[in-house]
Amino acid sequence: MRVPSTPQPSAGLVRALRNALADQLHDVPVYASTTASQLAGWEPVPADCHGNADRWVAAHPGDTAVRGWLHEPLADQPHRFVAHSLVRTTTGALVDVTLPAGPQPLRFLTHPGSDSYFFSFLRCPLPFPVLAAPVADFDEFLIVPFDDASAEDGGGGNRTAGLPEDIP
Repeated sequence: MRVPSTPQPSAGLVRALRNALADQLHDVPVYASTTASQLAGWEPVPADCHGNADRWVAAHPGDTAVRGWLHEPLADQPHRFVAHSLVRTTTGALVDVTLPAGPQPLRFLTHPGSDSYFFSFLRCPLPFPVLAAPVADFDEFLIVPFDDASAEDGGGGNRTAGLPEDIP
C-alpha cells in the first residue's frame, strides 16, 4: 500500500519540533520497559517500527501506538532524535516492538502532537526521520527546506538545500 505524501514542513516547523524535543529532555526520562527480543512469539519486521506498532495494536485490542523520537546523542550532536514508534499496553507499560534490548536503553520522547502531525515529517517529499543540528565535520547535513518567506525567488526556489547557517 502506497502512503500519500504530505506537504513539506517549513524549516521553522522543523526547528520548532527539534527545540520542543530538546525541551522534553528536562522531563523525567522515559524508556521502553520491554523490547522486541523479550516478546515471546513476536517477530518484528526490521526497520519498520511504525508498521510493527500498528500490527501489534491490531493484534492486541486496547493497546495503542505511541509516536515519538528516540534520543540518540552522538559526540558532536547532543540533540539527535530518530523517529520511532512504541506501544502502550492496557497496563500502561511502554513496549518497543521493533528493537532488541541493547546495552544502553534509548530515551523515548513522545511526539508533541497528533499522529498525522508526526507522519507529516516522514511522508513529505524530503522526509525528516532524524532531527539534528548539522555538524561541520560530517559529510551529511540535516536537509531543511527554506522558509517560504525567505526564498529569494518567491518561495519556489531550491527546496532541498538547507545550509548550516540556516539552522540555529
